[in-house]
Amino acid sequence: MRSRESLLAEIVDNPLPDPSVLSELKEYPWDCDKELVTITKAHICTVLAAFREKRLTAEQVRDWANRIEGRDDIGYELGFEGAVNEAIFCLANPYINYPIDGNIHVRIDNLFVD
Repeated sequence: MRSRESLLAEIVDNPLPDPSVLSELKEYPWDCDKELVTITKAHICTVLAAFREKRLTAEQVRDWANRIEGRDDIGYELGFEGAVNEAIFCLANPYINYPIDGNIHVRIDNLFVD
C-alpha cells in the first residue's frame, strides 16, 4: 500500500485520480495529527484552467474540492490559508455558494487579491 502522503499528493495534484488511490486512502483513519501535503493557489488555478478549457466538468471540479475539504492531513499555502480554504469551500459546495460556471475563476481569483 502507498503512503498516506503520496495518496494525498495524488488527490491534490490530480482532479481525476485513479479509483485505487481513493480506495487506498480509505484504509487510513480520517483524523491526522499533522498536515502531510499542502494545497496552494496554483493547484486551484490549475483546476480552474482545466475547467475553462473544458478538460474538467463542473462536477469533476466539485468532486475534487470535496475530496480535499475538511481534511486534517491537507494544509493550505502559507500566507494564503484563508483564501485557499474559502476557495475549496466554494468549489466543494456550489449549491450554497456560487455555481461552477464560466465566471467561477473570477470569483475565486478575487479571493486571492490582497
